[in-house]
Amino acid sequence: MKKNILKILSFTLIIMFFTSCDKDQGQAPIAPSVESFIIDMSDFDKTPTQRLNTNYEHFNFAVKSLNDWKTLIKAYLDLPINAYKEATKQAAIYQTSQFWLWTCDFDLMKVNYSASLFGRVKNDSVNWNMYVSSEGVFKDFMCLKGQSSLNHHQGYWRLKDNAVDNKEIIKIEWSELNNTIKYTDISSEKDQKGNYIEAGVLEKNDNNFTNYLKIYDASKAVMTEIQWDKITKKGRVKNTQYFKNEDWHCWNSELENDDCLTTEQN
Repeated sequence: MKKNILKILSFTLIIMFFTSCDKDQGQAPIAPSVESFIIDMSDFDKTPTQRLNTNYEHFNFAVKSLNDWKTLIKAYLDLPINAYKEATKQAAIYQTSQFWLWTCDFDLMKVNYSASLFGRVKNDSVNWNMYVSSEGVFKDFMCLKGQSSLNHHQGYWRLKDNAVDNKEIIKIEWSELNNTIKYTDISSEKDQKGNYIEAGVLEKNDNNFTNYLKIYDASKAVMTEIQWDKITKKGRVKNTQYFKNEDWHCWNSELENDDCLTTEQN
């Protein structure tokens, strides 16, 4: 009888222990905003229609400098970004040991997907893993993993190419504190590995421009720098290989080639 009572007490204590742990689970970590994935290139979506006696060479070169990255982003970021955006709209479900889970179903290009986002709190950071499945196509493809600070102001993501090759292709580093986001090609392709594009916000007194982009071609060791004003759309570009000099090459608010002294002062 005493043995049975002891067993019952022991079992009760175990149940009470785990129940108390669940009650002490705290709040789910705040997932970083979807903007932590995105470099805004919308001011360079297309080249202007050529008109008589106009020259758009400087702006057009800036647009063309972004084309390779736009192609890469379209190919590899659409799925994880949409999965992450839809998952983080849902309420997080506590799992165990500071693991939290967000789940969702969503459609992309007429294909149905399900996604599971896991977040685990560890000290002053959160580790993230996103799994995506599509019935009859692939299951539990870990399309991204990453880490963010517990205050969700900075961190990184690592994205994979597809469920078949399952290789990491892009690393995203982001900081809300510095207003910067950077994509680095971490694939095994020799002519692409090490390439990066970085976006950020300029100081107000920096030649009247508000934003910048830096595009680095690792295979050629060539940097393209773009600075522009998001309101007026005027800007400038620098690339020593293309322009054969170290000067800035500017455009005005109509995107036409302009004298840099005029562009920077007005």
